[in-house]
Amino acid sequence: MAGAVRGVLPVRRSPPTRGQRHYVGHWWLATTGTLVGHGLWLERNRLILSGFDSQVVDIASQPFWLFSTTAEGKRRTG
Repeated sequence: MAGAVRGVLPVRRSPPTRGQRHYVGHWWLATTGTLVGHGLWLERNRLILSGFDSQVVDIASQPFWLFSTTAEGKRRTG
C-alpha cells in the first residue's frame, strides 16, 4: 500500500493569513522525499517525529476526502 496517498491533491487550500493563531507551512520529509503541508504546529511536530519512524512509508497532507461504506451507508470525511 506504500505510495497510495502520494500525489493526492488537497480539496481546499489553507493559505497563511496575517494575525492567524496557527502555523501553515510545509515540512520536508527525507523519508518520502516530499514536502508535506501542515496547518498547525502540532501537525508540523508530528511530521518531524514521523521522519524518525522507520515504519512510516508515506504521508499525505490534509485536507483530502476519505470515502468509505459503513452499515449506515456511504460516508465522506475530510
